[in-house]
Amino acid sequence: MLQQAGWDEVWEENFADFAGKGLRPARVLAQYRNSYSLWTAAGEADAEIAGALLYRAEAGGLPVVGDWVAMRQYAPTDLAIIADVLPRKTKFSRKASGPAAEEQVIVANIDLLFIVCGLDHDYNLRRLERYLVAAGQSGAQPIIVLNKADLCTDLTMRVAEVDAIAAGVPALAISAVSETRRS
Repeated sequence: MLQQAGWDEVWEENFADFAGKGLRPARVLAQYRNSYSLWTAAGEADAEIAGALLYRAEAGGLPVVGDWVAMRQYAPTDLAIIADVLPRKTKFSRKASGPAAEEQVIVANIDLLFIVCGLDHDYNLRRLERYLVAAGQSGAQPIIVLNKADLCTDLTMRVAEVDAIAAGVPALAISAVSETRRS
């Protein structure tokens, strides 16, 4: 069941130290204020972070969506406790708000990163450039999705602008209300 969430031999090797401690692997599906939803070998489980992990975690070191974690759960209906976070393969992050220059990890261990940009009144080429820089630093492969192509008066020009700033990054123009689709 974990293989459906991306578990493979590499993650198995990374988990070896935790297996001897009675911990089990899980993947973070959702992150809430003080709790998490995990994908485990037995299905979904609600979870919280162990106090020891909260105490020793460095900035950006707490679990985020996509992370593989080592967890303890005594019965399928019990609340799972996240004891540790496995090393990340990739991470999409930004500078956290506030005066401190801390990193805020948004999502981890992703292969593809879809950057969706509306071709309506919210179209902003400079913002798209910033997202591409962040995507490049993440380690994930970016794909640009230009949405609302039906609302764009000069689709060819917009696609050319995007291609000019995103060399080698696939860009797709799509519309939910028409069959417009360009790459």
